Amino acid sequence: MGYTMKLKSTLLAAALAMAAHAGAAELITNGSFEAGTIVPNHSDAGAQQLLSGDSSTLAGWTVIGGNDIAWIGLGNPYAINASAGNNFLDLTGWHDQSATGGGIKQTIATTAGATYTLSFDIGNSNNYNFGSNDSLFVTAGNVVGQQVWTTINNQPSSWEHVTMSFVASGATTDVSFGGGQAVWYIGLDNVSVTAAVPEPSSALMLGAGLLGMGAWLRRRRS
Repeated sequence: MGYTMKLKSTLLAAALAMAAHAGAAELITNGSFEAGTIVPNHSDAGAQQLLSGDSSTLAGWTVIGGNDIAWIGLGNPYAINASAGNNFLDLTGWHDQSATGGGIKQTIATTAGATYTLSFDIGNSNNYNFGSNDSLFVTAGNVVGQQVWTTINNQPSSWEHVTMSFVASGATTDVSFGGGQAVWYIGLDNVSVTAAVPEPSSALMLGAGLLGMGAWLRRRRS
């Protein structure tokens, strides 16, 4: 293979690597809880009670924690809107004021020792938590039971975006969320996990370095 072909192959490989970084694959299934149809099974329209151990109703997720959760969508009477799509979860379920609500878990494919980015939206409402903050617990890889709190407590419907990193310890990782402290509501929506990628500046520096090296080699050969 001649010099020109080698250089083109190197630059193509670098471009493909940067493109792969730019489009990191989503590892979570049904992160906004849109798959399926909510079937109200209490007096509250647009809300369905999901019991602990249920692994079929909410696609991709298993309900955990011993208590129920509420799957809530359009037409609900709570004056709360989803942060992404139409649906969201209330981790206090129908128990409310029980100190801890239920939760959800999903098992994803990972690489041991690799770093991943986990993000989600946590919701609060002053109509149901009466001006107080609520919280949930997050577990994924080396992050175990981390409590995350809302900071907004003066709106009927508020969402706050949270991003954190975790390191996987095996070929699969359980990503779970559990109800923390609240009065009547702990919102969860817009869950995402992607493989951590280099900062854009790092990828640009790699590309610029390869281009510079190619130009230097061309000058050397001329």
